[in-house]
Amino acid sequence: MTEITVQVPDGRVPEFYRRFSDFIGGAPEVIEDRMPPATVDGWQVPAWINQDNAPQLIAQLWANISDAARDTLRVLIDGALEDQPRAFTPDEIVAVTHHPKGASGTAGVLGQVGHEIKKVGLPRYASVDGSWHYLWHWDRRRYSMAPEVATLLREQRA
Repeated sequence: MTEITVQVPDGRVPEFYRRFSDFIGGAPEVIEDRMPPATVDGWQVPAWINQDNAPQLIAQLWANISDAARDTLRVLIDGALEDQPRAFTPDEIVAVTHHPKGASGTAGVLGQVGHEIKKVGLPRYASVDGSWHYLWHWDRRRYSMAPEVATLLREQRA
């Protein structure tokens, strides 16, 4: 392997780690699973959520992810199921999960979840802005989750 050093703007370090994780892991070409219109304030619902096997795929995913990943997803799940769904900055997630590597650690954890998501066969879905996501949305500032996805995940975490 060749060592490469790059400069990354401070505000984009979490995104860099997420994208680098996909790159180094040999992420396949983006599979676009177009969604129905946004539900609330731009929250997107991936089409796979309505597939008959969605609960089984989520159960398999939940069984395969680390405790750190579960803790991170719990923050997004709880935020999505509040009266008014909310998004979290990486620092807000760290304040709850206490990840020792801070915001970049959160991005790394979600990158690992992304690899597990691919292994169980959940598709990526494309957002209106063309970016792709798995269970969460990342707008380069905040992470969020559609309430429908959070409900399915909450059933597994019980």
